[in-house]
Amino acid sequence: MSRLLLGLCLTAVLWISAVHSQANNEDPLSAPNLQPETQPPTDGPPQCDAGTLAGGMDTLDFSALECGEAECTERRDCKFRIGSMGGGPSSRGLCENTITGAREALQQGANSLIMKVCLSRDNVPFVWYDCNMNNAEALARRLGQFTFGMCTPYVHPSVAGLSAHELDFAVIREKWGYRKMFTDCEKAEGSDYAIPTLEEYLKEFAMEPISFVISHSRAGLTRTQTSKIFWMAAKTVLCLGLGDRTILSVSDLAHAEMLQCVIGNAGLDPRQLAVNFRIQPGDIADEVLITQSLAQMETAVATACSNPGVRRVPVPMLRFIQAGFQQLFAMGMEITSNPVGMAKLMKKFQPVKQLNGTCLYGIFIERPDMPNGKEMQEITVSRALQRRNKNRPRLHIYVAVINEHKEMAWHIRQGVDGILTGAVDTLAVVHDTVKACGSENRPAHCTPGGGSSTGEVDQPAVPQQVAELGPPPYITQCVNTDGSATELNTFNKVLRCWATLLKVWSTALEAAQNSVPIFISAE
Repeated sequence: MSRLLLGLCLTAVLWISAVHSQANNEDPLSAPNLQPETQPPTDGPPQCDAGTLAGGMDTLDFSALECGEAECTERRDCKFRIGSMGGGPSSRGLCENTITGAREALQQGANSLIMKVCLSRDNVPFVWYDCNMNNAEALARRLGQFTFGMCTPYVHPSVAGLSAHELDFAVIREKWGYRKMFTDCEKAEGSDYAIPTLEEYLKEFAMEPISFVISHSRAGLTRTQTSKIFWMAAKTVLCLGLGDRTILSVSDLAHAEMLQCVIGNAGLDPRQLAVNFRIQPGDIADEVLITQSLAQMETAVATACSNPGVRRVPVPMLRFIQAGFQQLFAMGMEITSNPVGMAKLMKKFQPVKQLNGTCLYGIFIERPDMPNGKEMQEITVSRALQRRNKNRPRLHIYVAVINEHKEMAWHIRQGVDGILTGAVDTLAVVHDTVKACGSENRPAHCTPGGGSSTGEVDQPAVPQQVAELGPPPYITQCVNTDGSATELNTFNKVLRCWATLLKVWSTALEAAQNSVPIFISAE
C-alpha cells in the first residue's frame, strides 16, 4: 500500500512539472539555461583559470577579427582618480606591482590601482612591468632607474636573455622577482616580493570600492603579443565581474583601433580602452646605442655579484654607473633645448588632436623623460583640456607621473580627471586641500599665486600635513667620474640621470672592475 501511494505521489509531481514546463515552452528533460554571472558573488570572486580563459586564443587571427564601431556616448566618470603607480610610499621599502604594495597604497588614500601586465608562454597574465627584459627601459630599471618603490627588477642570469612570452609562468615566478634595492645582488624572497598573476591581484581587491587601470610595457612586443595580453586581460576582468571598473590602456595610438576590436571580441566594452602619450627615448637619442651601453652596465653588475660572498654592488661601480646616466641626461638637455628639435617633439605630443574620431575612454599624458619634461607636459595638458572642453567633453584626461605637491595642485586646478603618482599619501592630502580651497569659504592656508608656463592659476600653500612628511627619500646627486657631485632636478623617487653614451664607458668600466673592490656592508 505504501509503495502504491509513493508511486502515485511521484507521478503527480512529474505531471505538475511537465505542465509547468510546457506552459513556459520548456523541455522538462533539458538542463536549465544558466547565464554566467556578470558580477562577483557576495562570498568572493569566482575562479578564473588562465587555461580556460585562453581556450582557442592561440588559433585566433587577431588581424582578421570582425569589428563593429564603438558608439561614442557620454560616459563621464566624475570621481577624481588618485592612481597608485605600482604601490605604496617608497619610504616603506615596498615593491611596485605587488599585492603588498597595492594594499599599502589603498591605505594611503588611492582609489585606483595602475598595473603593468605581461603574458607568459603558457598564457598566464601576470602583473609585471617589463615583458621584454632586454630593451632600454627594462635594462635601466634593472639598474635602479625609473622604478616605483624601493625595489628593482631581478632576473636570474640563466634566463637573462629571455622575455615573458618565451617562459612558462612557473619559471618566471622562480627566476624573476625583485631586489630590495639596486645595490643588492640577491633576489628578495617572501610573499611581499612575489609576482602575482592578474587573477590573484584583481581578486585581492575586487571587493574594494576602487577602479583599475591595466597597461603593458611599450617596447619589444609584436602586435600579436600585445593583442594576446589585452585579450587575456579582458577575459580575466570579465570573469571577475570588474568590466565597468577597469580601463585597459595601450601605449601606441596606432594600435588603439585594433585593440578596441580585440577587447570587444573578448566581450569587454570597447569604450573601456585608453591611450598613453609619452615621448620615447628613441625620439631624442639613439635607442640602440642606449641599450648597448645599459647592457654593458648590467653585465658588469652581474660579474661583480657573481663573486663568492658578495651581496652588494661595489661602490666604484655605482659611481661609474651614476656618471653614465648623467651623461645621457645631459645629452637629452642639449637636444631638447634646440628650438627646432623641441618643436618637432611637441608636434608628436598632441594627444587630443591625434585621436581624431577614435572613441576612447580617455588619455594618460605622461611626462617625457627629459630635463624640460615638466614644461612639455603642462603645455600638453592645457591644450588637451581646451580641446576636450570644446569638442570632446566625454574624454577623460589623466596625467602621470606627478610626485611633487605643487605640481599636483596645478594639475588639479586645471581640471584633469586624475593623477597617477608614486606618492599617493601626498596626492590624497593635496587633492582634499585644493577642493577645500575651491569653495566659497576658503581656508586660511589657501593663498593665491603660483602659476606656470601655461598660465596663472591659484595654488594652495603647502598643506601642513604635506610639510610634516619631510623631504622624500630621493637620490638627488649624480657622482661624476672625478668625484664631484652634480645636483639633479628630480621629479621621481629615483635618480633621474640616464644611460651613458660615452665611448670611453667600456674603458672606465674595465678600470673599475680591475681596481681593488670596495664593497658595501651587507648589513
